[in-house]
Amino acid sequence: MQCPIRVGIADDDSFIRTALTRLINTEADLRVVRAVEDGAPAVALAQSGAIDILILDLEMPAMNGVEALKHIRQSAPAVNVIVHSSRPAEDIAAAIRDAGAAAYLQKPCCFELMLQAIRDAFRPPRVC
Repeated sequence: MQCPIRVGIADDDSFIRTALTRLINTEADLRVVRAVEDGAPAVALAQSGAIDILILDLEMPAMNGVEALKHIRQSAPAVNVIVHSSRPAEDIAAAIRDAGAAAYLQKPCCFELMLQAIRDAFRPPRVC
């Protein structure tokens, strides 16, 4: 059996963090390791080596998602980032992908699309 894909979530909305965690953890091949509420803890989580994928909101209070994404690309390049934001895709998606995100999903998005984005962004194999 292959190791589950380890997912981190960074969103300042506790409802989003809780909902995504519960839904993702229902999948046998996925596991949420940790959910954080701001960009700086998201960067630390990515740097820790504990996650494969980070779902990252753009609008957070202290360090926003764009800043966090830049830090993650420099210090934890093995972690793929899926940006999940309420900003219109046509306004931001290209810039986010240029900054190194694996995908951009506009809130709200269907859960199946989120699951597919996580699986598509994962770079197997990993020894666990």
